[in-house]
Amino acid sequence: MYSAMKDRDIKKIVVHHSGSRVLKGMDNPALVEFRHKLRGFDEIGYHYIIGNGKLTNDGEVYVGRDVEKVGAHAYGHNYDSIGIALIGNFNFEHPTEKQRENLIKLIRDKSKRYNILLEEVYGHRELDNTETECPGRNFDMDKLREELIIGRRKLEKEFRENYRISRIVNEDAFSL
Repeated sequence: MYSAMKDRDIKKIVVHHSGSRVLKGMDNPALVEFRHKLRGFDEIGYHYIIGNGKLTNDGEVYVGRDVEKVGAHAYGHNYDSIGIALIGNFNFEHPTEKQRENLIKLIRDKSKRYNILLEEVYGHRELDNTETECPGRNFDMDKLREELIIGRRKLEKEFRENYRISRIVNEDAFSL
């Protein structure tokens, strides 16, 4: 459906839940891909899927569509985004702790790799021209962004504490 684009201009990350009303948390990447193919996609639309411990390993990150390919996860926003789905339906349940931990790690990694601002991390429902509850009523995007920002500040503080910058110029060496 979409061709691979080398070094596409990725500007944002979109967070989803797999959201099956029937399966709820009893889902896995193969079932998600099957549903996407039934909708006419060539392959799974998400770039990454994070398991919940039911039919997948809890917190395990599964690779979906190649990141260099345009996703099929958020109509009108696929060309410049990475789609990450957590297995489960968060209108009925909550993500596991391991899912949240690995989502944060994955977002940090991809944000750094593609120079994405943490302010450019969205829940699917927050995008323009979107009518969905995804990633679910029980998924707090503000809390996720807060955790991302707190984590960034903690890393910056650790860097400053562990890598003090010292003057390396000996001013006596330059006196005449």
